[in-house]
Amino acid sequence: DKTIRYICIYPGSGESKDKFYQNGRPKGITVKAGDAAYELEFEDKPEFQMIEVSGELVCDEITIVINSVYEGSTYEDTCLAEVEFFAE
Repeated sequence: DKTIRYICIYPGSGESKDKFYQNGRPKGITVKAGDAAYELEFEDKPEFQMIEVSGELVCDEITIVINSVYEGSTYEDTCLAEVEFFAE
């Protein structure tokens, strides 16, 4: 088993800066992992945003729930380009 220390998320389209703002992107999410739940708010910036995990997070499954979004200027979808987990 691995213990997750950081969750790194790129909220929105990662294709280009224009596409980032044209598409919807998460503003607030809940990350559920094992018995833990993390409420996160993203800045409206086209860049990775890192979350430090407190305590011992060891799990087999992670669920990401989008609670609120920044609306896109062109499209009604909501994009999440990438999610990375850093463990030891």
